[in-house]
Amino acid sequence: MNDKELLGKRIKEERSKLKMSQEDLAKRIGWGSHVQVSTMENGSRDIKAWELAKIANVLKVDISQLMKKVTDGPTESPFVLWRQRPSNASEVQAEFLKKSSDYALIERLLKIDSSVKKLPSEKFVIDMIEESQIYLMADRVREEMALGKFPAKSLVQTLEDIYGVKFIIKDLMSGAAAISISSKLGPCILLNANDVLWRQHYSIAHELFHLITWNEELFKNLEDDPKRAEKNERLAECFAAGLLIPHDVLVSECEKLKSDSGSLSYVSIVALARQFEVSAQAMIYRMKSLKILSWKTAEKILNDPQFIALNVMANKARGSTSSLSERLIRISYQAYTDGKISGAKLSEILDVPLIDLEKTLNNYGLIEDVENNEIKISHS
Repeated sequence: MNDKELLGKRIKEERSKLKMSQEDLAKRIGWGSHVQVSTMENGSRDIKAWELAKIANVLKVDISQLMKKVTDGPTESPFVLWRQRPSNASEVQAEFLKKSSDYALIERLLKIDSSVKKLPSEKFVIDMIEESQIYLMADRVREEMALGKFPAKSLVQTLEDIYGVKFIIKDLMSGAAAISISSKLGPCILLNANDVLWRQHYSIAHELFHLITWNEELFKNLEDDPKRAEKNERLAECFAAGLLIPHDVLVSECEKLKSDSGSLSYVSIVALARQFEVSAQAMIYRMKSLKILSWKTAEKILNDPQFIALNVMANKARGSTSSLSERLIRISYQAYTDGKISGAKLSEILDVPLIDLEKTLNNYGLIEDVENNEIKISHS
């Protein structure tokens, strides 16, 4: 097999992974006919450098991936665990893996990956474990990771800086949720940019459960076992609630906010949610599970228009989230100023055209000190 045939074969492999037709690929590249894709894939057409760069971008892979030697064989993609698949899952997954790979590359170049700790590891038999045991697991993990009384406040920074978890944030379709992988890339989590920050906290804690109990064989079997899959997701929700809202801390904070009659106002419940940086709904369900609120009272609150209106107002005042991992931006820019990656690679990681790179860096508050080759943060 000659070089042109091998390159065409690789392109076809990556296109097939995305379930993309030759017509779709031709349209995205800007070619007028699928015939050009067909002749390229069968090795009878020369490919210009700029065309190859565009093809790699459309297929969400590095050019080096397409240029591999035939003796390397096809690359097996890391396993991806979806909580809920969007309709364009194949394309989103490819982009997630590409971003995760870029992230891992930057860490290797800066020698960051060698300094991180391994995540806690927990094992369980899904058919035998109870929810009460999951809450105890959450307590152990929170203590081991030293997340403190209000874990959401330190969760992201702890996972990124100490345990090397990579967060990729993407504008996902409605109904899509976070996904996670564990492979040679390290632990990676994809979050929905449409979710507000406190909802993302819950998604992160949920996905953390899957990372610390990682069992690829189990996950693959769950795809054909809806009941056990549902239980596994329910256990992840219990873990997230237990991790982010510690029982003893919540009880203590509730006592501080109770009225003279011993009840909690709607304002107090919303205030608790803000204090723990979770949604008000998550707070009510946690209080319900701990019997701080009765089931009847909790359901009444959740359906009360007055509470709903108050929660909407509070949500509007709480802001949202950045469009890209701040850590990824920071270390990618550091690799760029250190001369370890090019401006073209930095623009690729930041998802902006090279011509807009300087403007984008300014928008992120990053200013390059050319004389000292240092990173400065603009506070203006």
